[in-house]
Amino acid sequence: MGWNRDDAKKVAHLMEPKDQAEFAPAGSLTEEFYKRHPEMAPVVPPPKTDRLERDEQRHFANQLLLWNSEGRKIPFVWHSTAHRSKATPGTPDFMVGINGVWLCIEFKRDYSCQLSVDQQEFCENCYAQRLVYKVVYNCAEAIKLVEEADHL
Repeated sequence: MGWNRDDAKKVAHLMEPKDQAEFAPAGSLTEEFYKRHPEMAPVVPPPKTDRLERDEQRHFANQLLLWNSEGRKIPFVWHSTAHRSKATPGTPDFMVGINGVWLCIEFKRDYSCQLSVDQQEFCENCYAQRLVYKVVYNCAEAIKLVEEADHL
């Protein structure tokens, strides 16, 4: 008979942390993940907003385009939520190159939205290569990240 993946998800909390990461429901961050990456743990949850994640992404993309039209030459990749992405699973919404640094920026609507298992794995791979991976909740936070990286 045996276990299937759905059965394992129901008892994930009883598993070893390394097994939880594989079988935890999509979108749930494990305690083990937070132990390895305390900077990703929510400290003060941002307020919930009525703005959609795609609107925040669009505003950020427009800001990047505006900076480029002003001659700043900031390369970026945007995986829009308007359609299903064909990128590697877990790829962040934006990858922005600034001042010799690639910023991997994942937008979430509010603090209750969590990284999927694929996103967690991508994040850990970024950290393993000393790349910057940040979760932001609005356009202003993303703009601040780029501006701070530009002044390093």
